[in-house]
Amino acid sequence: MLQTLSELARLPKNYAERLKNLNVPAHLKELLVKVITVLLQKIDVSQDEIDTLVEKIDERGVSEMIAIENYSVQETRKQARAEAMAEAKIRLKFTAESLISRGNTIADIAIIMGISESDVLDMLKQPA
Repeated sequence: MLQTLSELARLPKNYAERLKNLNVPAHLKELLVKVITVLLQKIDVSQDEIDTLVEKIDERGVSEMIAIENYSVQETRKQARAEAMAEAKIRLKFTAESLISRGNTIADIAIIMGISESDVLDMLKQPA
């Protein structure tokens, strides 16, 4: 699939403009909408985003569908990983604080979490 998206990015700049001049029959648009909807559902795109794309196809035609600008699957994945890491750090900090409030020492927490005592201290210093 990534190869397909990169192929779309390499289309000539005026390709979408040329598609605007095509008169795509309604039954083909309906089929296209169904296929795209299933594909996007399979990759866990929100229904709101799917509806927005489908509306664009209905309003503006097929050319809008391939107008993928400023979208990078790799960048999206990178951002998702960064967000997940930030959330994990918050959870670990909360867990460490909870363990301290129950009387555990920094050494105990380091053993429980499998990290060094200095890492525990650094984690506890981080803003929430």
